[in-house]
Amino acid sequence: MRFALPSVDLTALRSPAFRLIALAQLGFVLGEQVLVVAVTVSVLGAGGDAATVGVVLAAKGIASLCLLLLGGVWSDRLPRRRILTVMLAVDAITAGVPLLVTGSLWLAAVMFVLGAAEAFIRPALNAILAGVLEEDQRVSGRALVNICTRLGVITGPAVADGAPAVLPDQPHVRDRAQPGAPARAEPGHVRLLHGVRHGPGVPYAGGLVSSVTMMAWRPLRPGVVAMCAMASYALVPLGLLYAPSVWILFCCYLVAGFGVETYALCWDVAMYREVPDHLIGRITSLAWLSTFGLMPFGQALTGPLTDLAGGGAVLLAAAGLVLVVPPCLLLVAGMPHLRGTRTPRTTSGPPV
Repeated sequence: MRFALPSVDLTALRSPAFRLIALAQLGFVLGEQVLVVAVTVSVLGAGGDAATVGVVLAAKGIASLCLLLLGGVWSDRLPRRRILTVMLAVDAITAGVPLLVTGSLWLAAVMFVLGAAEAFIRPALNAILAGVLEEDQRVSGRALVNICTRLGVITGPAVADGAPAVLPDQPHVRDRAQPGAPARAEPGHVRLLHGVRHGPGVPYAGGLVSSVTMMAWRPLRPGVVAMCAMASYALVPLGLLYAPSVWILFCCYLVAGFGVETYALCWDVAMYREVPDHLIGRITSLAWLSTFGLMPFGQALTGPLTDLAGGGAVLLAAAGLVLVVPPCLLLVAGMPHLRGTRTPRTTSGPPV
């Protein structure tokens, strides 16, 4: 008996428009990660502390959350390519400002502008992607864009860590084996390797594995796969409580990253199929707002709840919620297959 291995679908790469979108996403995320590191170093170098860094970086998230719904509406009512082109240009120009200015106030203003641009970039890009992909390319195309995103997140800190070493007169690394030794600059490629080794890649590595897997796998019930995958994130709080070693915790984060990425991919593909084209931008904005907009509230509640019930109880409650809520959603009609009772979306809508 012969078993045929599933093939990875790369047909979306035949489209020039899709290739441009994928490259734009990779460049956007890579630049975003590099900028965060650069701004952090600049604030600390100017004498700021961790609280100052938090305030400066928070300006980006505040602007994005405040303007995200407006960005979704504009991407549905105005030419999407024009919005994306203008906002990417604003993002690129603004990202160079920290090279010219110093001071936490100026850097916070820069981050605010970048967050405002992001609020228009994300819904416009997702809406354009929905129109570019054919029906049989949605899973693999979305997975390829997710791979570009994860690669940008993983390699961004490494690039930022290695960039100063390729500039002249930047002897910023001392030989730790000999205290008091003169500063010794390391080659740029060595700095890059250090960044890759110490970069935040565990959950994102799981996301990369998920994207490649979903490019070759077509589950009969994607909703069941998505909800069970999301429930796997309960391994993170349970691992923080009970993992006997750092390697077990590492595996918990890896599986959690796989699960979250699988859920997100199934959600995006279902949205492309079920949501009318002229509403894609708004639904994208609502999804981002409900996901990332609620995170600060959860983080703000963590401290008081920990003081009230203890860290262990909070982690157990978090694990319980993640284990229970996603599977319960499968009781909603259409959720096992991620299909609604309404007619599939049409391609009519504003020009892109």
